[in-house]
Amino acid sequence: MPKAVAGTAEFQALFEKAPGLCVALDSNFFILAASDNYLRASMTRREDIVGQHLFDVFPNNPADARPTALHNLRHSLERVIRDRVPDSLDVQRYDIRRPGGEFEERYWSVVNTPIFKEHGEVKYIIQCVGDTAFAQREAPDEENGKWAHVQQQRVATMQNEVLTRSEELRLANQQLRVANEELALRTAELNDLLQTIQTFTYSIAHDLRAPLRALMGFSTVVVDDYGDRLDDTGKSYLRHIKDASQKMDRLLKDMLAYGQLTHVEVTAVPMSLDSAVTTVLEDLSSYIRDRNAVVEVHRPLPSVIGNPALVNQVLLNLIDNALKFVVADRVPRVVIHASKSDDHVRLSIADNGIGIAPAYHARVFDLFVRLHKPAAYPGTGIGLALVKKAMDRMMGKVGVESTPGEGSCFWLELRAAP
Repeated sequence: MPKAVAGTAEFQALFEKAPGLCVALDSNFFILAASDNYLRASMTRREDIVGQHLFDVFPNNPADARPTALHNLRHSLERVIRDRVPDSLDVQRYDIRRPGGEFEERYWSVVNTPIFKEHGEVKYIIQCVGDTAFAQREAPDEENGKWAHVQQQRVATMQNEVLTRSEELRLANQQLRVANEELALRTAELNDLLQTIQTFTYSIAHDLRAPLRALMGFSTVVVDDYGDRLDDTGKSYLRHIKDASQKMDRLLKDMLAYGQLTHVEVTAVPMSLDSAVTTVLEDLSSYIRDRNAVVEVHRPLPSVIGNPALVNQVLLNLIDNALKFVVADRVPRVVIHASKSDDHVRLSIADNGIGIAPAYHARVFDLFVRLHKPAAYPGTGIGLALVKKAMDRMMGKVGVESTPGEGSCFWLELRAAP
């Protein structure tokens, strides 16, 4: 149950003796404090309502054929929380339950004013209501006319203060809207710039691949047609040219794939991990045979929400790495299994490879990070960055658990298919 508003006894007394009909609410609409006039007008006691939810204390009248006030009041309070500005309701019927349980027909007007935390969130709401019946009962007569006049002056002063603060708040909101519009404009300009950079990068990478393919083709022709006229040094130079060209082609291809992932539309649908793993293993079947590798899949694998093309690319990269990063005298062994927790599925790909030092567990997913020399384990340093980017686009996660010399376990998480 929420606690009452913290403050001095004087502040509590001032609020309770306020001439208006006021109640203090927290951001979940629980009552924290109420003025004496509010209690009299609502026929409630402070000890019965403080700590209770506003709509539990004041429910709809079951006999009212068209009860709209509670609905309107709730939306007004929600607008105060959402928009962080005061909100008011015109006079409307909102019956009050008497202590005996029966309801009394009443008509109220309401002003809800937010009180903010240090960082701008709404912490409290001060609700001031006007009750026609209460005003009539409290009308001045000859005996209390002087007291009523003083109270009316106080109410007028409070109303002026609320109006002043509301105008200040309106100006602040206007400045905030201008700042948001300027931010939106700058964001649009930045997006245009990023799109231009992506288009330029794609064009450069795509255009560079054409001369590289020509270079690789002519290198092959020279070796095939003129190899008998070259000495060993010349043949070695040609092999280096061909190898470097192939590496650059792979690098540009991976860069294109990575760049496309940043802006292509990704549609996630229910899909079978069983089918995806089967497809990838078929694609890698010749490589698996060449390495004499053992691949163990714990089936059945569950279905997930993902993009089939991206999931296949992720699995291809991870399984290929599991087969590749193994010491020369060790038979590669890969184990694929899945587990389900709540509404997510974690697929794990464990190997008996060279492993990764703990300091590099997060860095391996960065672009162009390589932990080994290309001569030992070929690659471009983009594969795992592609995996991370693909998982991000599918609202998934990826990580690694590894011990140097013992192997690695790469895992990925996706939402479970219903």
